Amino acid sequence: MGSLTTVGARTPGSDERKTQMLVKMKSMIVAFGCPCIYITINSAQDHSPIVLKYAGKDIDPFPFVPAKYNATERLKIALENPHAVNDYFDTMIRLMIKCLFAEGLFGKMIAYFGVKEYQGRGAPHVHMVLWMSGFLNPAELRERARTDAIFQA
Repeated sequence: MGSLTTVGARTPGSDERKTQMLVKMKSMIVAFGCPCIYITINSAQDHSPIVLKYAGKDIDPFPFVPAKYNATERLKIALENPHAVNDYFDTMIRLMIKCLFAEGLFGKMIAYFGVKEYQGRGAPHVHMVLWMSGFLNPAELRERARTDAIFQA
């Protein structure tokens, strides 16, 4: 039975994999404290001309001419090319982590943890928690709210 669990732990979406991910996130909470930002990001691949590029269409996304590929056509191409949508999504998430979070939009990012899921129509989205330096943990926040005049105002 142990070998089945080992195989299952590598299978995305399995109970074993979910348990493994929960243990990892709990370990990160022990190491970094409570995360300070919870965010869900949807790929919006139906609207992006970049998905067409990933799907092998010869387009110039800058400037994109929507009349050449209307919304219905873009959706059809996205549905026919799930691998292109997934590659686009992974690239967009990596860029958001690097450019928006790690580089200081909310401060200095210490760590992050995310889980990618797929909606019923196959579109990926990710649920993430971020740890940023300088944010108060819940105990510190409660104490400041009780004692700090600025928080009480």
